[in-house]
Amino acid sequence: MDNKANMELDTEILQQNIIRQYMIYQGGRIINKLHKLYPEEFNKMKMDLELEILQKYLNKCNITINTEEAINNMLSQRSKRANKASVNRPILEDNARCCARVWDIKCIKIVDKDGKYVNYGRRCTRPRIAKKHGDKVVYLGDYCNMHKRKPSHGDFREPNVPKYLENHFENAAIRFGSGCIVHI
Repeated sequence: MDNKANMELDTEILQQNIIRQYMIYQGGRIINKLHKLYPEEFNKMKMDLELEILQKYLNKCNITINTEEAINNMLSQRSKRANKASVNRPILEDNARCCARVWDIKCIKIVDKDGKYVNYGRRCTRPRIAKKHGDKVVYLGDYCNMHKRKPSHGDFREPNVPKYLENHFENAAIRFGSGCIVHI
């Protein structure tokens, strides 16, 4: 083994030991906090036993340190899966979509040019519950499977939004800024 490879191995072992010691330290802090919060249930003897078990476990653990290349490879695989899922999703017609109002950070408030029409949130993009009878589709309700029991933010088609919901969305629009207000 040449000197450079030997030095890299020593560096990796040193990094693993630093991570292992840090994990023991943090675990010890948590165990100590449990002892302070629950002194009767988590007495000094149990605390010492847990610390010993933690140290034994972490010393047996094989800690791997991901290289930048491995991390980038993992992230690219995740994005490929996410892109594949979004590409395969069909665009639904308006009458086939769920009518529930959903939270969307990009679209908290919808305002028309005159400022008269205001709506909050976004309409759910999932399909309504339906059954096929031959060539004909029969919708069993206005909502998808997720919102059929209770659309928590109400019905998107409803023009009169309850005051508590209006306040909820207005406060969020103030908190997140003007980038979440859509002008139509």
